[in-house]
Amino acid sequence: MKQYFEYQREADANTEENFSSGSANKFWEIDSDYDVVITRSGEIGQPGKTARENFDTASDAKEHYNNLVAEMKDSGYALIKSESFAEKIESWAGIKLPKRYRDFIETEEYKKYNDLYFSGYYGDD
Repeated sequence: MKQYFEYQREADANTEENFSSGSANKFWEIDSDYDVVITRSGEIGQPGKTARENFDTASDAKEHYNNLVAEMKDSGYALIKSESFAEKIESWAGIKLPKRYRDFIETEEYKKYNDLYFSGYYGDD
C-alpha cells in the first residue's frame, strides 16, 4: 500500500536551520510490493530521492514498512494520502475495477490469502 506523508511539525522561530533548510517543506512516501519496500523523500514540488530495500520474505518487508511508518510519524510526518491495494492494481493495470472486486480486494480474507501466496506458503505445483 502506497502512503504519502508531509512534514507537519511547526518550525521553531528561534532555529535558523528551519529557515535555511526549508525543513517544513518535506515529503516522504512509502510503498511495498511483497518482499520489497520503496521509499521516496525530498522537498515538496521536487521528484525526491528513491530508495529500494529487498527482504527475504514478505513478512520481513511488511514489518520494516510498519516500523518506518511509525518512525516517520514520530518524527513529525502526517499521512496525507493512502492508496488502497485496489487502487494500486487499477493504476498498474490501467483499468477501473468493478465495485464488487474493489470491495473483495480490500477484505482481510483476500489480504491473508495474498500474503500467504506470495510468501511462498502455497507452492507453484
